[in-house]
Amino acid sequence: MKLRKTLKMLVPILALIMLIGACNKAEAKETEGTKDTTAETTTTETTEEEDKEEETEDVADPEDDDSAFVTFDYSEWVPDQNIEIDENYMKFYDYDAFYTSTDYPELKMVESADEITNEILKAEAQKLLDDGYTLTTAEENAKVLYGEGFFDDQNLAVAYLYNGIDAWKEGKSSYDSIDCYLASQEIIDQIGYDKVSEADGIITYKDNRNTQCPSDAVITYDPETELLKIVNHYEWDESVTPVG
Repeated sequence: MKLRKTLKMLVPILALIMLIGACNKAEAKETEGTKDTTAETTTTETTEEEDKEEETEDVADPEDDDSAFVTFDYSEWVPDQNIEIDENYMKFYDYDAFYTSTDYPELKMVESADEITNEILKAEAQKLLDDGYTLTTAEENAKVLYGEGFFDDQNLAVAYLYNGIDAWKEGKSSYDSIDCYLASQEIIDQIGYDKVSEADGIITYKDNRNTQCPSDAVITYDPETELLKIVNHYEWDESVTPVG
């Protein structure tokens, strides 16, 4: 039985060896018959290949060209901005700049309160920096479509209060954010807050809008200085292990 199996294995192997040998012989004959003509054409083919390489070296790589990126229709994500705004306080979000940019904007942090030109906001910025908060300006945040202002029925941001600062601070089990903007009383009324109380000239509101990020923020407004302040505070139990 062993011999039979060995023979069965050897027969196809020998046949394969013979076939390879025959192919090698045929290739050797072909090589002999064509080696003379090959020598004649080698120089011509080499020159043509070098010319092609020189031509292709000047062709730009599509991956290095921003115009090669596939564009998409983002119109459904752009709200109707055909409304009137008080340009002393508000600007429209630039959706074209956001959606056509090939890089996600890197926001510049406020390093010194001297970067803030408005004296009221400058004083607030100094207190926040002294208290360990990280700050950005409202203009910087608008680059990523974040801010306070007007939203449409689909919760898409339409226009924002551009004269402002946003601050945040993280603790081991807490997170605080304080946003300060300049706004007129008319704009405050249009935003849609619910008035809670008024004391010592400061009006306290709560946010009743169905926004993308609803919060229980404490919202205060000083009509005299036109300072709108939105304060959020969150705490969680460190001992609770997150699910997943």
